[in-house]
Amino acid sequence: MMFHMGMYEVGHDDQLSCTVLEMPYQGNMTAVFILPDEGKMKHVEEALGMNTFARWKKLLIRRVTDVFVPRLFITGNHDLKKTLSYLGITKISAEHGDLTRISPRRSLKVGEVVHKATLKMDEKGTEGAAGSGAQTLPMENGMNNLLFLGKIVNPSGR
Repeated sequence: MMFHMGMYEVGHDDQLSCTVLEMPYQGNMTAVFILPDEGKMKHVEEALGMNTFARWKKLLIRRVTDVFVPRLFITGNHDLKKTLSYLGITKISAEHGDLTRISPRRSLKVGEVVHKATLKMDEKGTEGAAGSGAQTLPMENGMNNLLFLGKIVNPSGR
């Protein structure tokens, strides 16, 4: 675990039974950590949405806080075909899909859509990579754009 005591925006959401902490990163980027009360993880997960983040922003007050965060390295591969289909993007993988705007070949179709992402967080900071690009990714200060979302349920890794 990493430890740091400092001035942070922190608050408790009595409605969702969780503590929320906003930690500054570089520029106007921040990370938001959510710690559900005992037995309330599912309740908090089901309520997550941009309206929830906007409401949390109003609950936060600046105060001295002890923060314990696990060091972590997470990596994952994901097949996005179902995700794209859910978003209504289905023609790209159809047998007679129309991809003529990117290639004149009419027989072209998308066979696989794969996403690989990694996230490393330690005392030096946070590094994230997705696909072939790399970025530093917590959350925008205005809480308007969710850039990365993760869940840690066993920080010991055992």
